[in-house]
Amino acid sequence: MYKFGILAPLFFLASLTLAHAHSEPRTVAGCFGDYTYYVPPERVISLDQQATDLMIALELEDHLVGTAHGDPIEMPLGQAVSETVPILSEGYPGRKAVLALEPDFLIGSKLEAFADTQLGAGADWQDEQDVGVYLLDGSCQAFHEDGQPKSFEPLLKDIQILGDIFHIKGRAAALLRDSLMRLKAVQKAAAGEGRTAFVFSGDPQAPQSNACCNGIGVMLDLVGLKSIDIAEPIEWAAVAAADPDVIILVDEASFRAEAKRAYLQKDAVLSKLKAVQDNRIVALTALQMSLGLRFVGGAERLNAQLLSLQ
Repeated sequence: MYKFGILAPLFFLASLTLAHAHSEPRTVAGCFGDYTYYVPPERVISLDQQATDLMIALELEDHLVGTAHGDPIEMPLGQAVSETVPILSEGYPGRKAVLALEPDFLIGSKLEAFADTQLGAGADWQDEQDVGVYLLDGSCQAFHEDGQPKSFEPLLKDIQILGDIFHIKGRAAALLRDSLMRLKAVQKAAAGEGRTAFVFSGDPQAPQSNACCNGIGVMLDLVGLKSIDIAEPIEWAAVAAADPDVIILVDEASFRAEAKRAYLQKDAVLSKLKAVQDNRIVALTALQMSLGLRFVGGAERLNAQLLSLQ
């Protein structure tokens, strides 16, 4: 299980860096190369819900001139933002729509937003348009061995860097402390210790798990769960053979958690799994299992659900 020993230097670095943010330009080594912020950005476009959540949590709503790719299940952390800030598109916005708002900063959580068919390369925005671009750390494969974060440190790094860029020392430090305290409490409880789990996302006809990777894998490790060892593409026969102690349903707009639960209960083979028969089934949204602000509450919720199963 992941330990917190190396987080103290990170937190100290956050405090030290933020202390100088008011007096010095901030050069950020981002996923698209280095970019220097001489003043805090004023016209920000958040490209998806995770990015919007971070802006709201750091009380930077007034800097937003547009958002995109809102989650159909979970509303933004601040209702006022969804009512007053223009939503550019249901999916990732195109280059033309973004340029029309004359942004000086783009923030997103998925590399897909910078595909050629969407915004185009993030480095081009920085080099040619002089627009700062920040891709959340957990999505930058160049920053992680095997391309996947092994802990929740990317979330803490995002808070640190945004606090630095926007010159908000107090707010960023408070959010760092709160997030770290809550995650340490979850790890201490580790209600999943000694149990195996299967993470059920996607459609039942083509189930996915992704339990090895990114936020899902980090969360399982945090609460002490061990993912069953099955290969992709997932076959239900392999899940039945592994017979996991707990099943985690990923609540997605494309296939909601209750529909997944009903499928498991009705299927002739899967209904015989001990987790199904004993109702050891829990649910989280996709955003709660991603390395954004909702990950903290998601970890707490998962731990609480696991405790209720004991």
